[in-house]
Amino acid sequence: MKTLLKSTGVALAMLLALPAAAQTAPAAPPAPGMQAGPHGGPGGRGGMRMQMFASLSPAGQAIMRDAMKGGDPRADHAAVKAARDQILVLLDAEKLDVAALKRAMDAERNAAEAAHTKRQNALLAAYQKLSLADRKALVAEAKAMRARMEAMMVKKGTPMMMHGGPGGMDGMEDMPPPPPAK
Repeated sequence: MKTLLKSTGVALAMLLALPAAAQTAPAAPPAPGMQAGPHGGPGGRGGMRMQMFASLSPAGQAIMRDAMKGGDPRADHAAVKAARDQILVLLDAEKLDVAALKRAMDAERNAAEAAHTKRQNALLAAYQKLSLADRKALVAEAKAMRARMEAMMVKKGTPMMMHGGPGGMDGMEDMPPPPPAK
């Protein structure tokens, strides 16, 4: 009887251990820089930039990488955000101070334009350093990326209002034109 119980116990233990032994090992982690980012795309720091400049020569990639990482985009964003926050404070006041609101709106526009100008100046300097082959490769990549983004937006059914894509502004392309001015 003891032998039967022992045999049954051993058999039961083996049966319970089978599913654990049959499990596959977890997948290896992705290579550095290849982690999945948001939306399933390339992740990690600089993953999209590396993908963007993949067809450029190593020298061209270095030039564009340097141009993209120049400046302090967080500080630029913080300046624009602070100006926008000030606009909200002014709009929330009991009495609307139009002069202060205009100053805050001017500050927001100036901060955004300054950040944009810094980025454009860095890119202009970088473009001048690229070889003709790298410039052509950059243009081809930019066009391909635009086509992928437009296709993705159409697939999702999201109108591309700002870029004149399908859907227009809330479907306004389906509306008749306004009547002629009198």
